[in-house]
Amino acid sequence: FISRFELEVDTETKQLCHQMVLNGDLESLSKERVFNEYNKMLLGKKPSLGISFLYEIEALPKELQVLGEVHQRPDYHPEGCVLNHVKMVVDHGAMVKEKTSYPLGFMWSCLLHDIGKASTTDEFGHAYDHEIVGGDMCDEVLKKFCNHKKLMKYTKQMIYSHMKLG
Repeated sequence: FISRFELEVDTETKQLCHQMVLNGDLESLSKERVFNEYNKMLLGKKPSLGISFLYEIEALPKELQVLGEVHQRPDYHPEGCVLNHVKMVVDHGAMVKEKTSYPLGFMWSCLLHDIGKASTTDEFGHAYDHEIVGGDMCDEVLKKFCNHKKLMKYTKQMIYSHMKLG
C-alpha cells in the first residue's frame, strides 16, 4: 500500500512492525504471499517508499538490507549508499516499466541490480565486477521469493549486463 498509494506509516505502526520482525512473526508467511507483496510494491507508483519502510523495520532480505551500509564514490553516486541508489533506480524504473516487454522482470532487475556491491566494494568505493557477483547471486535471492524460471533468467541477464553500453 505504501508504494502503490504513496502512504506514510506512523511511528507506532513502524515500531509494531519492527517488533514483529524481531519476534520472527514474518517467517510464518508463505513465500508466495511475500512474493506477491513485493510484486505489488515494485509495480507501484513509488517503490522506494516500500523499500524504505522494509529497511527501517529490518525486513528486507539480508542481501538488500546490507546495502544501506555500503558507501559509493560521491563523484559517481552523490546520493550516498547503495540502497539510496537502488531506491532511485526503482522509482525511475517505475516511470518507464510499461515501455518494457516484461515490466515485472524489469522492476525486479532494478531492485537487485547492485546486490553484488556489498561483497565487491573496496574502501575507495569501487565495486569492480559487482554485476558478475550480483548476477551469480540472483537465483539465490529470488529463490527466497519464488521459483519462476523466466523471472530468474531475465533478472540475472539484466544484472550481468547493466554495466554494458546498449
